[in-house]
Amino acid sequence: MRVADTVGMLYEGRLLVHRPVEELLSSSRRIRAVLRDGCLPKREPKGTVWQRIDRREWLLTVSDFSPDMVDTLRAENPLEQVEVSGVNLEDLFKDYVKGRKAPA
Repeated sequence: MRVADTVGMLYEGRLLVHRPVEELLSSSRRIRAVLRDGCLPKREPKGTVWQRIDRREWLLTVSDFSPDMVDTLRAENPLEQVEVSGVNLEDLFKDYVKGRKAPA
């Protein structure tokens, strides 16, 4: 059962995103990429909400995902593997918040 058609995500009094639920979920993706040994990403994709690099694993959450984004990621970064999956509203909210926090 759906409770709302549109969602707004607020953090510390700031509106992070305001979109229809279906549009937000259908256009947002979690990307897990494996970097080549000893390499770092050279360019993050447009629409990156949050990212984390842990050794060779590069995790990203992106908005406005399109299948072309995977090809662009591979062309612009030293990657061995790329996996794309959906993301739920709770995880998306967490990623928007983590993406807005200043690095410690």
